[in-house]
Amino acid sequence: MAISDLSVIEKEMRSLWTAESSAPFIADLELSDSLFASARRVARQYSIDMLLMRFPTLGVWAVLYPLSKSYTAKDREVYPHLEAFLNQSIRGDDRRTFKARFATAARRIGIPIVSSTDPTTVFFAPLGAPEPQHENLAKAFLWTAIQEGPPAIEDTVASRHWQRIAVDNHCAGQPRLIAPIRFDESAHYARRFDAWRRGDTGAGEGERSLFEAYDTFASRIGKKRSDIVGPPAVIWHRNGLGLLPEKSSKSQSIKDGIFARQIPGGKRTSIEAPWPDTINWIAGSANIDVAFAPTENEVMLFDADSGSLLYRVDETIDEVQVSATRLIAISKVPFSASEFGAAIPTADPAVFSAWIEIGETLSLSDRSLLQIAAPIDTAIWFDGTVLGRNGNSALYANDLKIHMRLDLEVGGEERILRARIGVSSRYRSIRINGKNDASVTFNSFGFDPNSDPGKIIVEVLIPGAAGDPNARADLKATSWVWPGVTPPTGDLENVEVPSNYVPARSSGLHVDSFDRLSVDPRSEAETPILGLALEEQAFEFDLIARSEKLWHFRIASNDQVFVPKGGTVTFGYDNRHDMLRFRCHDRNADLIVLGQQINRPFIQRQIFEIGAEKLEEDTGDDRIAIRRADGKLDLLARLRRVTDAGALALHEAEDLAVLTLRPHDDVDFLRVHVEKVGQETDVGDYTFGVLPASLPPLPAIEATRDQGTKLITVRVDKAQLSGPARITFETISVNGVIEPVGDGSRSPVAIGISGSIPADRSAVVKLAEMLAHPEPDALSGQVSTALYPAYAQAFDVLTKNRIVGAIKPVLNVTRLGGGTARHDIVGVAPWVFEAGAHALSGLSEGTGFTSLDLMKSIQAPEPPPDLMVRHPLGAWINRLQEDPDIPNGLSANALSTAFVDLRFRLRETDMVDLIGGGALGNACRIICEAHVEHLNEIRAFDNNGGGDPIPAKIAIQIERFARACAEKRSEEFLHDLILRTGLSRQDIGSTMTMMLRAGVQLFAYFRALWGHATTQGAFIQ
Repeated sequence: MAISDLSVIEKEMRSLWTAESSAPFIADLELSDSLFASARRVARQYSIDMLLMRFPTLGVWAVLYPLSKSYTAKDREVYPHLEAFLNQSIRGDDRRTFKARFATAARRIGIPIVSSTDPTTVFFAPLGAPEPQHENLAKAFLWTAIQEGPPAIEDTVASRHWQRIAVDNHCAGQPRLIAPIRFDESAHYARRFDAWRRGDTGAGEGERSLFEAYDTFASRIGKKRSDIVGPPAVIWHRNGLGLLPEKSSKSQSIKDGIFARQIPGGKRTSIEAPWPDTINWIAGSANIDVAFAPTENEVMLFDADSGSLLYRVDETIDEVQVSATRLIAISKVPFSASEFGAAIPTADPAVFSAWIEIGETLSLSDRSLLQIAAPIDTAIWFDGTVLGRNGNSALYANDLKIHMRLDLEVGGEERILRARIGVSSRYRSIRINGKNDASVTFNSFGFDPNSDPGKIIVEVLIPGAAGDPNARADLKATSWVWPGVTPPTGDLENVEVPSNYVPARSSGLHVDSFDRLSVDPRSEAETPILGLALEEQAFEFDLIARSEKLWHFRIASNDQVFVPKGGTVTFGYDNRHDMLRFRCHDRNADLIVLGQQINRPFIQRQIFEIGAEKLEEDTGDDRIAIRRADGKLDLLARLRRVTDAGALALHEAEDLAVLTLRPHDDVDFLRVHVEKVGQETDVGDYTFGVLPASLPPLPAIEATRDQGTKLITVRVDKAQLSGPARITFETISVNGVIEPVGDGSRSPVAIGISGSIPADRSAVVKLAEMLAHPEPDALSGQVSTALYPAYAQAFDVLTKNRIVGAIKPVLNVTRLGGGTARHDIVGVAPWVFEAGAHALSGLSEGTGFTSLDLMKSIQAPEPPPDLMVRHPLGAWINRLQEDPDIPNGLSANALSTAFVDLRFRLRETDMVDLIGGGALGNACRIICEAHVEHLNEIRAFDNNGGGDPIPAKIAIQIERFARACAEKRSEEFLHDLILRTGLSRQDIGSTMTMMLRAGVQLFAYFRALWGHATTQGAFIQ
């Protein structure tokens, strides 16, 4: 074969080597049969020394290919494999010369081989994993994925670290396998392992061999590809430690307290302080203790932009190299940083933190100094103003910078950088300085500033790839950027709404009439959420909050709740020692607390705690506010004090109930009411002072007060009272003011007395009135427990003919004093909601069911929806997006309006208990925890619902119940729900009834829809 033919082969191989689709190891190049035959024939015909000097791509391939196919760790032979393939002898001093020429040729084509006489360094580092060692690599990668989680393939540096840890831990005795994995700067093996995990079959003979090794080892340990779900990553989230579980179809749970709780894949999860050393993570058969908080003398370093954990550094390490500009360091040992100064306590007082940058030094007791250094290896990372975060990805403003550490000797000082956003690509040449550093700004790429926010992929192309649009990347990093947004000084404000904005996955934002997007200062959302669509997926970014925020820290429950701007903070008996926490970035602002001014408390801090001692005094001014430097006063909240009862407790025996309570104020009398079904209410007074009572005490009830503690004890002899009955209380002060006794939520304190009643309408109505009120959480639903059996039994007897009109007075029961009635309908008579539109109309305000009147005006769509398809709801949602002729009452706008109504009721009314921490809220969560096939689709109608899928989950349960009612199987639905959840019929019925009251417009929508599907003309009765 002529020399000119060698030039053709060299050119063709060179083109393959730089192509984007090729592997980073030249021995793994996919050559055509003809090109392989030609290359092999040339390698045997010409001197390898000549090939290396004149045709370096061909020469390097000819050396590495036989080793990739034949080398095994058992015999450790190198040169016999080369000699057999090349048909040449390489002996004695020729080997030293051969290695030098090989290293020179490799560097000419961009392979950064270090000059050495060690065959491992020269030949095996750039070789890749030899096929005979694929089994060992499979073992290392699979165990690491199971124990540590899969690699973060969007980040070259992180993926590279992952694969190095894998072979270091599991292949410690195989240096010639470790060498190529450490040499793999592009993290090719980690990225291809992730491709295998997601179902890829492998490209090329060598990769198919490796993927088969993955399959074989996975089968040996009883795993499938889909089982490779690693434990959650530890992250820095909202000024504290959190977890980021991988997206997976598997259910994942953690145990960070007494009980396990489910965590959603791909969503950041905060962990309450104090932070445990480990957190138990469960997914299928996997049960792993994940290292969490720093151990003694350990320093954890996080990327301050993305929140991802970079390193855990123990006391034996003096220097750590990081690919990030800004960092967060935390430790259980007090420490200081050269620029930040002394570390400050975190939410967990046992853990200290500092915000640092590359180049700083940390000083800790009982260990040497820790130097935070720039990377020595090739690396790429981002720096800029962070607008928000999703998972471990940051969304940057357009001041984004890309920093790199590259090898000046490989490929020269000029390199090509490629940036991609969507389908747009831009190229820039970069120059590496004498310190092997380079950096560019995002704006220098020239992307359209009006582009939507999106994922940016930045790649350093392989040396020699200039002008090739399909060139392979040597190094890659991924993040998000918003090209049209400059770094804001405060919250995001007046930016053009991008076309990929998803209102339903956003929260705390406002779009004005000029189509400009801003953070809504009046929103109750603690963290605004920006929903963005990309490649048919929705991503939710927690926006960085730069405005003032107020939190109410509750001592009794050891938690804090966000107080919307201008909202009301309620202080009652049990929370009179609570405090407020206020975050402010205005260093020149003064704080006003109940009329008292605190001058410029934010000069040296951003969070100020307003202690109970500042809130206890009633000054006549109930405002919490800040005064700006220009004199403007901004109202943050108002403080409301309620005279509720504290220290509530109820203990029951067979014939005795003992209630204890402590009134908020000193009282002289306790008035007791015993409401009975079909009888007059008995009333008695109990005096604790010197004045005589107006009414005599009741024979079955005693009430005493401890003069020292002011604790009132009420003893009820249930044997002397005929039930069912409900006992309520009022306090009377010395000046005659009468106050109902309630808890901090204004739920009346009451005791229920069980019994039976005749099955007549007036008796059932009276019981419904008794059950219509909320109950204090401290009394554990005692009234419902006592009265519900009689209510359910009488209701069942009364309604055997299933005529809605017969029990309409029960449906119309409301609560005295306002609020939505809470007596159960679903549990005692689910068939009621199978009735037609006219039967369920005309209900009064306060029942929660007034909007059922909407059903009368909802016309049938043509054709009606099909209930026989596999997923009726999914089919209907798809039709909403495509059919322009859907009646107004069933339109997408009507469904969105129903969601607005649901969110209003859950936020502004006492139905907030459905999403609270009490018994009703817990039951609601349990009912809604089942798999939801079309959750994302239904959430598309819940505008401003980002970060909060609960209303959509409630809507799904309402839709399922409405469909069951339309198909006359409401009883079956209830039975199945009881079977799935393990809750009682009473708990299910009461909770589902409240869910229907909260989402009544949703029920009307879906009941009408599916009613038209089942009965067509017969639905409107």
